[in-house]
Amino acid sequence: MQRLMSLMLCALPCLPCLAWAHEGEDHSQGMQNTSTPKLSIGASAHLTTNSKDAAETDGLWRIPGALMGGHATPIEKGEYVNHASVWGKYVFNPKWDIQAAIATHDAQFSDLSAELEQLQINFRPTNQLQIQAGRMSTALAPSLSHHSEVSFTEASLMTDTLFGRHVQDEGIRVQAQPIKGLTVGVEAWRGDFYPATKGEGAQDIFVQFNRQWDAWDVKLGAWSMQAHAVLRGDDRYTGDHGHSHGSGGGTIPVDIRFTGKTKLNGLWADLGRISNKGSKTGVQYEVVQSRSKGELFDPTRKADYSNDYTSYTITPYYDYKKLQFAYRFERMDVKNTVSGSGAAIIAQEANLLTSRSPKRETVQVTWRMKPHLSTVLAYTRDKTLSDKSNNRTTISLQWSDTLYQR
Repeated sequence: MQRLMSLMLCALPCLPCLAWAHEGEDHSQGMQNTSTPKLSIGASAHLTTNSKDAAETDGLWRIPGALMGGHATPIEKGEYVNHASVWGKYVFNPKWDIQAAIATHDAQFSDLSAELEQLQINFRPTNQLQIQAGRMSTALAPSLSHHSEVSFTEASLMTDTLFGRHVQDEGIRVQAQPIKGLTVGVEAWRGDFYPATKGEGAQDIFVQFNRQWDAWDVKLGAWSMQAHAVLRGDDRYTGDHGHSHGSGGGTIPVDIRFTGKTKLNGLWADLGRISNKGSKTGVQYEVVQSRSKGELFDPTRKADYSNDYTSYTITPYYDYKKLQFAYRFERMDVKNTVSGSGAAIIAQEANLLTSRSPKRETVQVTWRMKPHLSTVLAYTRDKTLSDKSNNRTTISLQWSDTLYQR
């Protein structure tokens, strides 16, 4: 499997076409072949201003009791770009297409830098089977693949803590639709995303159900992943992978490394009901359990380590004409076990000593001014760093459109 994946990935640069695709937006997720343009090109931009920082006064954002990493940077006061991309898709024939993306994330206007975020090829040998390979996002859950009906301005605690905010990696996905509404799939990754490390790999399997009965819209999913890490650090501050964001106060935490395995299991649901007047009332629920076992290292010590994190998210929402009202409640239960001669010092350095559960609540109103343009107003009560609430207001302008088709 690993050799097959390497051969497919190496072949991607030789493809005779280059197009751009929106981050995480897989235009071929559906298993049905429909009439589509041969070439589509578009762009998107999400601009945000926050009333307050989410980090500590030293500029660090480390949730007590949780190992963190990846791209999980703190919310900053002022204006910045949540996301901006140029995307597209080229269809060779009903069975083959290619899509890619150049994007930037979570940066102030003076620090914008674009990177290749997606480059994948999709093959559909039948209407019930699809094979995808390249650089892409995972299809495990709407919160990770950006297909949720409720789009919040801030990433969830679950995605930030357990996945480092983004799952963008080189891999291969095979998914099938044995019966209408049921999708099963497997994914194999190189491992260049948290909680894995590059080259060590990650694998997952998922089952999803999507059906409509009269006024009811039912979406359900379950998944499982295992990831491997060797000397994984908090690369937000050490500069690994070239995306360190530093800290406002100049404080750099001790470089703690983890070597071991992480197993994650998740369940999610989105239940909605459409009224006779066209409004929609729904609720989303997601729970993820993550368990890691291995060793922690600082520059001079090591300790045996295991953890058990459980993250819950519940989101009731109401859609009426051009308005959407949503409320999101998030909670994480964290449990760490550190043992060995260096356990006490390493546990303190890694910020693992805590007896509380991080919580966060967000109320959000979205106004869809035009089909491709929305404004978002959100208010957040944040208790992730301490029991003292960190309240902030967020205003966001979200635009996404297809600019060219033929």
